[in-house]
Amino acid sequence: MPEVAGNGEEAIQSLRRQSYNVILMDVQMPILDGVTATKRIRSELPAIHQPYIIAMTAPAMESDERQFRAAGMDDYVTKPVVAESWWQHWNALRVWKLTFSDKLLTLRCPYPRL
Repeated sequence: MPEVAGNGEEAIQSLRRQSYNVILMDVQMPILDGVTATKRIRSELPAIHQPYIIAMTAPAMESDERQFRAAGMDDYVTKPVVAESWWQHWNALRVWKLTFSDKLLTLRCPYPRL
């Protein structure tokens, strides 16, 4: 069952309690944004506990993708997520031998966008 964290700080706290295989990381969140949270996750967690991190963002430019990858994100999807697009990313994850039963931490902004 996926778990939800409302911001990047909550995600880091969750990762300190247990490991996750995949994180869907909202890029724009209150308290600690997704890029900064990813940098902290990559620097603080041992290699064996590093999750596969997918950035979730509004339509991104090429420079945004470079920023996400430089922060340590493995992939990104644009919102709204279209089912066909998501399955392409999921198939890429299958290379990592992940299944639906693997631990998944989803980050989303609890506040509506204006």
